[in-house]
Amino acid sequence: MANLCPKCSKTLDTNNYCNTCNITLEAFNSIMAASNLLYNEGLQKAKARDLSGAIETLTRSIKFNKKNTDARNLLGLIYFEIGETVLALRQWVISSNLQPERNIASGYLKKIQDNQNNFDKLNTSIKKYNQALAYIQQGSTDLAMIQLKKILTISPNFVKAICLLALVYYKEGDIPRAKKELVKALSVDKSNYIARKYYEELSDGVNEGALVTPEMEVKKERVRARRQIIINQSVQQFLGVVFGLAIGVALILFLILPGRLNAKDEEIEANQEQLETANEQMVLLDDTITKNKDKIKELELDLKNALSENDQLASKDEKVQKLMLAMATYLDGNLYESAAYLDTVDINDSTDGVLNSLYEQLVSIVYSEVNVKGYNEGKYAYDRYDYETAIERLELVVKYLVNENFSDDAHYYLARSYQVSGREAEAIKEFKIVLSDYPDSDKRNWARDFIVRLGGTVD
Repeated sequence: MANLCPKCSKTLDTNNYCNTCNITLEAFNSIMAASNLLYNEGLQKAKARDLSGAIETLTRSIKFNKKNTDARNLLGLIYFEIGETVLALRQWVISSNLQPERNIASGYLKKIQDNQNNFDKLNTSIKKYNQALAYIQQGSTDLAMIQLKKILTISPNFVKAICLLALVYYKEGDIPRAKKELVKALSVDKSNYIARKYYEELSDGVNEGALVTPEMEVKKERVRARRQIIINQSVQQFLGVVFGLAIGVALILFLILPGRLNAKDEEIEANQEQLETANEQMVLLDDTITKNKDKIKELELDLKNALSENDQLASKDEKVQKLMLAMATYLDGNLYESAAYLDTVDINDSTDGVLNSLYEQLVSIVYSEVNVKGYNEGKYAYDRYDYETAIERLELVVKYLVNENFSDDAHYYLARSYQVSGREAEAIKEFKIVLSDYPDSDKRNWARDFIVRLGGTVD
C-alpha cells in the first residue's frame, strides 16, 4: 500500500517524497519531532517557573508545527498565569479550531464564557492598564499607582502590571517598594527580562550613608542619568502593548457573546533594503500600521455595540465564527491565512449593519497588509529569479488589491514572472491590465513592448 503524505494526504513517490509539499517523509517526521521536543522542553521550563523561557521555547515549537495543540494549550496557560489573558485566548481559540474534538482548550474557553463575572474582571484589568499608561504619559504617577494596584487585586500575577508599578515606585523615589514588586514579579516568572533588568539597575547604586567624595558624586550622577533613560525607554515598551490589547478586547468580546456564539477560532515581514523602492515601502508600511490602529479602535466600538444592540446575531453564527477565525489568525501573524478565511465569508445576503461593518473593517485591514507584504515578498523573489514564489505572492496582491500605489508594479512583475515561466497568455493579460488601468504607470512602454514580443495585440 502506498504511503501518504501526513501533511496533505497525497501519495508519496517511491523515495517517500511528496511532490505537492516538496518534502520527504523523513524530513517531515524530523520537523514534527523537533516541535514535540521543544514542547517537552517548554513544559520543563514552565514547571521550573521559567515562564519567559517556556514562552520562547513553545513559540518555536509552534513555528515548527502550527498544529501542535499541546504546545498552544500550554502556551495559553502560561500567558494566563502571567496575566496576559488576550494572548492566552488567542492560542486557545486557534487550538480549538485546529482540533475541535477532545481538546482541553475548548474547556478553558467555556469557563471564560460561562463566568461573566470573571470576564468583566479581565476586561476591567485591560481598561485600567491602558488608563495607567495614559496617566504615566500625563505625569500623574499617583493616579497610575492607584489603577495598577486595582489591577493586581484582580490579576495578582500580571507581570507587566507589577513591573510598571515598580517603575512608578522608583519614579516616586520609593526604591525598597520598587524592589519588593520586582521580587514579586520574579517569583511568578524567574527569568522575566524586564523585571531582572529593573532589579539589577535598582541594585546598582551607591551607599548613601558613606562618605561622599567627588568621584562618588560623579558616579551617582551617572547612575541617575542611566536610570532616567531606562524609565523613558520602559514607558515606551509598555505603551507598545496598547495596540495588542485593543485588538484583544475585540477578540474577548467575540468569545463572550452570551448564549449566541460557539468559541472557535507575522508582523509584516519585508526585506525592504533588498528592494529597489526600499525607502518608499517603509513609509507606506508606517502609514498602513497607523491607519490600522484607528480601524481597530472602530472595530472594538462596533463589537461593543453588538453586545447591546444586536439580538439576532445567533442566526449569523457561521459568519461570525469565520470572522473571528480571520481575526485570530491575523493576531497570530498568519496574514495570508486570515485573508483566505475572509474569502469564505459570504456577506452579500447579510442585512446586519454591525456584521457588515465588522467584515468591511477586517477586509480593509487584512487585504491592505496582504498587499504590502505580498508585494515586498513577490518583488524580492522576482529579483532573485524565484519566479514560482513571485507568482504565488503577486497573485495574492492582485487578488486582494485595494488601490495601493504599487498596484501597476504588482501587475507588471506578475506578468514578467508569467512570461519567464512560459505562461504567455496570462502574461499578456496582466500586461494589458497595466495599459488599460494605469495610464500614468512608468511601466506602460515596457508592457506594450512585451505584448508585441509575445504575439499579442495592443488595443
